[in-house]
Amino acid sequence: MKLITYILTIIFLVGFIQAQRCKNDLKGFNNFLGHEKASALNDCINSFDNFINNNYVDYKNTNKRIRTFLEQLSNSYIPDSTWILETEENKKILNRFEKSGMRKEIWLYGYEDYEIEYISENNNTDTQKVVNFEIEEEIIPVTRQVDTIDYEKLVKELKSQHDSSLWSNIMGQFLYGLSKYAPHDPDIQSYVEAKQMAGNIASELVVNAFLKEIKNYNEPFIKRIIFVEFYYNIMKWDIERKK
Repeated sequence: MKLITYILTIIFLVGFIQAQRCKNDLKGFNNFLGHEKASALNDCINSFDNFINNNYVDYKNTNKRIRTFLEQLSNSYIPDSTWILETEENKKILNRFEKSGMRKEIWLYGYEDYEIEYISENNNTDTQKVVNFEIEEEIIPVTRQVDTIDYEKLVKELKSQHDSSLWSNIMGQFLYGLSKYAPHDPDIQSYVEAKQMAGNIASELVVNAFLKEIKNYNEPFIKRIIFVEFYYNIMKWDIERKK
């Protein structure tokens, strides 16, 4: 009897240790980002929680509320003018988000460069510099079809569009942190791999994948991805429409 009890105890402890190793490490992720960036991102997640609770009150739990929100986006990605959003508070939140440097860890404007301040597991250097693609590369296929004046005009227009657009920072702390602190979560790792391969991904593709594959939308890292892919733009849209 004692032997059986001993064996069961060992099995339980091994299972517990493995479960702990597989658990997503939000604390480690926040420490990696640093206090200011982590705090700014957490404020954004709190805003998302309030948004979900205020707009989907008919559903009994957060998981169902978030899924209903995603289902609404899958039917129409146009923001809902009836949504309740805390506009003035969100202005402050996004201001802190920008000033902390967290935005640059997720997206870069076309004119911005980015320097990594940590050692990548896939690179032996302490600092890497990511330079966004040159605008001329986008227009190579059409250069033979336009005259010099039109070509110069096209270059300026494309450069302006490029510089004013946000592009996924595939070398930023956000994706790196997801990879490092949720290494055994297949949903998180699938997202990281897709972003590293494709960069910006159409929202329609992301929302459909989330509805098909994700079961627990209340998982902290999943909520951070939902903020990045959807709610950030909703916050900005609401602020812009009320100017």
